[in-house]
Amino acid sequence: MNASTLPRPLTAPQISFVELERRRLMDQRAAEFTAEQFAAREPIGADPRVLDFMRRRGGGFISHLAQAWLRADPINSAKLSVAFADKYREFAEQMAAGGQ
Repeated sequence: MNASTLPRPLTAPQISFVELERRRLMDQRAAEFTAEQFAAREPIGADPRVLDFMRRRGGGFISHLAQAWLRADPINSAKLSVAFADKYREFAEQMAAGGQ
């Protein structure tokens, strides 16, 4: 590759346009996660004791997920409960079986 075929660095106006477009797309995706989607996949009620167990006993991802879940507002908590219901149930079963 010679210097004329390399992409030019972004200038300040291009960076702000890219950032604005990224934010617009993120807002669009958030708006697509509607109540109808929650109705199709019912959020589970997350017990803070199970989330703490996940934080203490889970691997790197699960520990961070549980920590985020504990700090999440109700909307984001519901999103997490829909997306990670299987992991939550897995750890709830482990905790119930005496895995404390």
